[in-house]
Amino acid sequence: MARLTIRLLYAFFFLAITQQYSHAQVARVNIAPEDATNHFDPRNTLGAGIDRIATVGIDKMLTKPILDQVFTAGWQPVSYRLNTELSQEAWHWNPKGTWSLADERGYFVGSTDLKTAINHSDGFKSPRGSSSLTDGNISTYWKSNPYLSARFTGEADTLHPQWVMLDLTTTQQIDSIKVAWAVPFATKFSVQFWTSPLDPVDSPTAGVWEAFPKGVVESGKGGVETIRLADRSMAVRFIRILMTHSSDTCNEDGPSDPRNCVGYAIKELYLGTTTEDGEFHDVLQHVADPERTRVRASSVDPWHTSEDHGLSASSQVGFDLFYTSGVTQGLPAMMPIALILCSALSGICGSFASL
Repeated sequence: MARLTIRLLYAFFFLAITQQYSHAQVARVNIAPEDATNHFDPRNTLGAGIDRIATVGIDKMLTKPILDQVFTAGWQPVSYRLNTELSQEAWHWNPKGTWSLADERGYFVGSTDLKTAINHSDGFKSPRGSSSLTDGNISTYWKSNPYLSARFTGEADTLHPQWVMLDLTTTQQIDSIKVAWAVPFATKFSVQFWTSPLDPVDSPTAGVWEAFPKGVVESGKGGVETIRLADRSMAVRFIRILMTHSSDTCNEDGPSDPRNCVGYAIKELYLGTTTEDGEFHDVLQHVADPERTRVRASSVDPWHTSEDHGLSASSQVGFDLFYTSGVTQGLPAMMPIALILCSALSGICGSFASL
């Protein structure tokens, strides 16, 4: 506590000096305990987080000699930060587990039979992520999370609509969209525009989502659909497709697993204008690198393969090593929870770190 008080006094002293020279003002600090308006216990308030670490360094870093030096910083509690969630990866909290398909493909469930210590756990990139929507490759596709469908929630899909959102970076003139659907596809959906130039994620109250004049589709047929959204082009930056009803048709993995047959899937999106001669002019960037047009999605299907291993040079610290290394100092730690959903109808369960 004394060390913290000294640091605070130093900070206030520095502030007072800089204020005096820049604005000819003096800051006075009252440190009388009886005049305190609030307080906190640094032992419980100040902590640290364990993030994804270089694979070759995990076993070396979480050792007593190094931790003893780290603890001199004075923090007490520690949190386990799940980096795989931020990267939209399927998290293998236990490297050992079972796949829904025999050739290490599909949906992975970590084993609860803990015969060996878990020192490392990994993330696997989703091949059905939103980046597939503008990568220029129609053999790849985005798919929504199947666990958000009526088959698993027991509620109507209209209560859990799924969406994909395009960010054009700048305002552009738009009157048409072309959607190359995979399966399952949306039979009812609405193509909408954001009424503000500000990002709806960062500024959710800056505007509202409105359907284009001709953007509501009540009987989608799948395949490649070109939709004239308005008679005249409109200046917009953010566009989304809001999907409420699925065809419930099965993808290439077949009907043996209901997760293959629910939700929504899109191969590629195209957006732009249609000229009087009926020619469609696309404004999106379709490339397999960060220069592609940015797309965000409401959810991602955690389906993946063993070949989709994320950053092989880094991994998450395994739970066993996290608790036995001494990094928690015997104190409670904040941990991520792998969500497990089971269908009462099919008995099939799936695990993933986030939606």
